[in-house]
Amino acid sequence: MKIPVLTYHANNITGNDYHTNDLVALKYDLQLFDKLNLTVISTHTLIKWLNKEVNLDTSNNYLVLTFDDGTELDLWDWQHPYQGFQKSAFTLMQEFKQTTGRYIHATSFVIASPETRAILEKTCLAGHKIWGDSWWQEAEESSILSIENHSWDHLHHTIENVYQKDNIKGDFSVIDTQDDAMKQIIDASSYINSQIKNKHTKEANQTS
Repeated sequence: MKIPVLTYHANNITGNDYHTNDLVALKYDLQLFDKLNLTVISTHTLIKWLNKEVNLDTSNNYLVLTFDDGTELDLWDWQHPYQGFQKSAFTLMQEFKQTTGRYIHATSFVIASPETRAILEKTCLAGHKIWGDSWWQEAEESSILSIENHSWDHLHHTIENVYQKDNIKGDFSVIDTQDDAMKQIIDASSYINSQIKNKHTKEANQTS
């Protein structure tokens, strides 16, 4: 059995149709999932299944939802300055759950470094301040969204210095030393845990 993992970028908004707005795409995809009778499972359930810790009914067709980079649009609605009012991923999932009665869940993979996110607001979001972390606690408590680690600095090409020994950017495969891995995985998870009450990511509990 194969289980697809779908990824959306909530801040990918250059229009208001399926191909220019990931939130619009999510809305229509959720309708399609219901029509096709697809069953959403969480990333946590997927990992447990891959580790043979749980069994899944093979007569069902499953999928997993994830949101990449983790901006506030994962949880909160936003009045876009050019494209108008945008329902958040959370609002769309709530509406899906209320309309269909189906289970729904997604994981937001967030960038840990506050400094990196502040720079990315300027370099990628035209200065719009929607890359904070004040929404993480509410998301984690929602039962619809989970917060997990998407690295310390994303090795993003607009960051002057990233945590990679040769300052190579854009490709996580270049994280090949213990020190770099500690920063991108362990330290990032520790920061995320520090911002969310009772959050315990697996990576932050590892010491080697």
